Amino acid sequence: MADPKLEDGYCRLPNEILDAFARLRLSSNEWQVLHFIIRKTLGYSKKVDRIANSQICHATTLHKAVVSRILKKLRAANIVYENGKSIGIQLDYDQWKIELAELLTNESYQNRQQKLAELSTKVDSPLVTQKKKDNIHKTSSLKSGGVYSSRSSTKKINARKQTPTSESEIEESLSQGDREVISVWHSVTGFKLSMKDSAELVANLRTEFPDVDLLAESKAWKARKLSEPLTAKSRESGQIWNWMKMSRRFKADEKAKPTRRVVGDHKKDEYLGPW
Repeated sequence: MADPKLEDGYCRLPNEILDAFARLRLSSNEWQVLHFIIRKTLGYSKKVDRIANSQICHATTLHKAVVSRILKKLRAANIVYENGKSIGIQLDYDQWKIELAELLTNESYQNRQQKLAELSTKVDSPLVTQKKKDNIHKTSSLKSGGVYSSRSSTKKINARKQTPTSESEIEESLSQGDREVISVWHSVTGFKLSMKDSAELVANLRTEFPDVDLLAESKAWKARKLSEPLTAKSRESGQIWNWMKMSRRFKADEKAKPTRRVVGDHKKDEYLGPW
């Protein structure tokens, strides 16, 4: 059973902003993206943050194309703004273009309804129907001995047309910080993860270890690989994940260590706590 507590973290959001949000007419997908941006910025007491599209996709389970389209709309309506490579929520709600946001949302909804209406009312002519019947009959009459049916041939052609996303496109969708981290990984001898897998890994790391400097720790991991090189059986993703986990634990232990101060002629242990 979920038991959220304020002690585990919370977003400081003025009531005026919540009242302004109540007047926004956004789609459910758009609210998902907006809430995640709020979580990654105001949730860490920051106005802006570098948030890769892959992070938003991972958190919201939305497709990359959907996230890109929503971010474009939110920026056009001035609800979200960019500061270099970072994005944040526009807290000055007087600058929001609410009419534009509603117009874009209504247009997308109307377009979907129009397409559904066209599909539901579309009826084939008798000639087209007869051709479809002839094709079905011709396909069923073909023998399987070394001969492919037209249906299976069509599937193979479609499969060839569906090319995967290129490495360059994946790299372009990443933030500058994520590209630098992945570049360090790929410079390690024997590193085998593809750009797609690397992008997913860095997105998961930023979500799980927001307090860890991924770039600095990646460089430290690379230095370790000079004395402990990767092998054919090495799992790079597991090594990097454990490295970040141990880095966070090490920093927590360092903060909790007692310091020694001189009291008179003697040294005395003083526990300063994790703060």
